[in-house]
Order: sequence, then C-alpha cells, then structure tokens
Amino acid sequence: MKKIISLLLSLILIGSMLSISVNAYAAYDSFSSARSIGFNESYSGYIQDGDRSDYYRFYVPVVANVIIRFTGDTYNNVSKAGGNVTIYVYDKNQDFIGQAKIDDEDKEGYLAADVTHFFDSGEYFFEIEAGKHGASLGYSNVTYGSYTVELIFKPNISKPSNFRVSYRNTTNLGLTWNKVSDISGYQLYRNTADGWKWVANTTSNYYEVGGLKAGTKYDFRVRSYKNVGGTNYFSGWTSLATPTKPYATKVTSLKTNKKHQLIAKWNRIYSCTGYQVQFMKKKNGSVIATKTVKGSSKTSYTGKNFTKGRKYYVRVRAYKTVNGTKYYSAWSKAKQIKCK
Repeated sequence: MKKIISLLLSLILIGSMLSISVNAYAAYDSFSSARSIGFNESYSGYIQDGDRSDYYRFYVPVVANVIIRFTGDTYNNVSKAGGNVTIYVYDKNQDFIGQAKIDDEDKEGYLAADVTHFFDSGEYFFEIEAGKHGASLGYSNVTYGSYTVELIFKPNISKPSNFRVSYRNTTNLGLTWNKVSDISGYQLYRNTADGWKWVANTTSNYYEVGGLKAGTKYDFRVRSYKNVGGTNYFSGWTSLATPTKPYATKVTSLKTNKKHQLIAKWNRIYSCTGYQVQFMKKKNGSVIATKTVKGSSKTSYTGKNFTKGRKYYVRVRAYKTVNGTKYYSAWSKAKQIKCK
C-alpha cells in the first residue's frame, strides 16, 4: 500500500512539473502567439520535445539573407548526451519554406549553428523544435534545454563593379564605377599611412579626388549602401590601385657627334619609374623610334644610326608603373637637332 501511495505521489509531482513547464513557456508556442523578434538582438527560451516548440515572427524590409543564430544547451533526458534541434522556416501564410537540423551529440549537449536563408521583403516565421533522441518515443528519451537565438540581417546589396579612372592629372583623379540599382548611395575610402580613411558619401557613380601628389600610387575602395529604418547596410568593397600622372619633364640638352648619334638629356622627375624617348623626322610627324629608359635617375639616352645632315626632333615623357601598367606624363616640347 505504501509503495502504491509513493508511486501516486511521484506521478502527481511529475505531472505538476510538466504543468509548470507548459504554463511558463506557452506564450509563443504557435503561429497565433509567435514572439516578434527584431534584428541583432538576443532572445532566450527553453524547449522540450513532447512539450512544445517555440515560434517567432519577423519582418524583412528588403531582399536579404537572414542568419538565424542558435546557441544553447540541450540534453537527452536519459543519457545526458547532446540532443538535437530543428529550425523550420515559414512564409507569412504559414507555409513551410525550409528547415535545418542542428545535431551535435558529441559535444556534451552544447549546440551552436548559423542557419542562413534568402528572403524577399515581407513577414516570416520560424519554429525551434527539440527533436527525439534515440529510438524510443517515450518521455524519458526527449531533448530539452535552454537556448538563445539571434537574427542577423544581411541585405542583398550588390557591390560596385568596373571601378576605374576616367580622369587623371598630376594632382587629381576622377574615379567612376558602374551604377548599382536600388541603393541609397556609395561610400569611398582612401588608404593612408594611418589606415583606410573616409573620403566621401555620394549618390553619384563619379567622384573626383583632389590634393594628391604627382606620380604617386593611391589605393581606393568603394562600396554601395542602403539605408533601412535609419541604419546603413553595406555591400562588399571594390578596390582600385592607381597613380596620378608624373610631372612632365623637359629636354635640357640635345647633341650629336661624328658617329651619327643623338644624345638627349632631360630634367629628373623623382616620383616616376622611368622615361620614354621618341625620335621624329618632323616636329609633328610620325615617330621613327621609341625607347624606354628605366629608373627615375637615368636622365640621358644616346640614339644611334641616324642619317648625317638630316634634321630630327626629340621629346621625352616620364611614366609611373603600377601593377604592370605604365601611366605617362605629358610629352615635353620636341627639341630639334641636325645630325652630324
């Protein structure tokens, strides 16, 4: 008789505990009572299979990837090993659109996972459900535990493409890129000795940067952004490394000798990579030879095999090499000489 009474008391106690658990967490255990969840905030809860699931409601303002970040301690009631959790996603009509199972039994019950889904704008739901552990379907073999969940909002914003220079001189660079639709604007940065520095926010796909040094390489990056509810969301970066034009040089000396050679000298441009020398029969005529002189300190060139008694014109320009591409200054004035 005592054993029967003891058993009855135990059953009553278990029933009371179950009742407390259900009552304590019944506030959002269906679509109609789903808990509204915002972005970038943590929400806590408790789940137990055979008892209830937790439902959340959220709103996506623009086309975006949304990450459902789940972390928690879930256990199997018998073995104390890790249980499993499934997250189901539904549209505004409560129609199922996707799911992800989180199962990590080898880590002492600790679960952590990001569930990413792509959404159009609108209202959605997701359900967090504790799963059965093992073959048994009895209460003694259920998954249970506390958890936290967070929504991370990542709008689908395209980054600018074809980032390039449309205007270049010794102190200014006109930067442009292809337009991106359905955004609020662009953000432009320049790399400096102190790291990346903001240059401008602009709604145009063109921006002219001034106050630069001649013949100097600059690193820029640009990204799109969209303002949603007072918060700016950004695309990835598009980068560009490009120089300003070097200063133009000047031919300071042009001589000839009995070997039918032409010896040209010019002013040094310290910020350049090298020089290009051209020889012509007429001042604005076709070029008969182009020679490259590497190094900013090399300020002379001797051309050979010219014709005695003929007039020639020589001009020089500096260049700066960045990522294998040469960027040139303006040409110097052409200087004339008659070959010996």
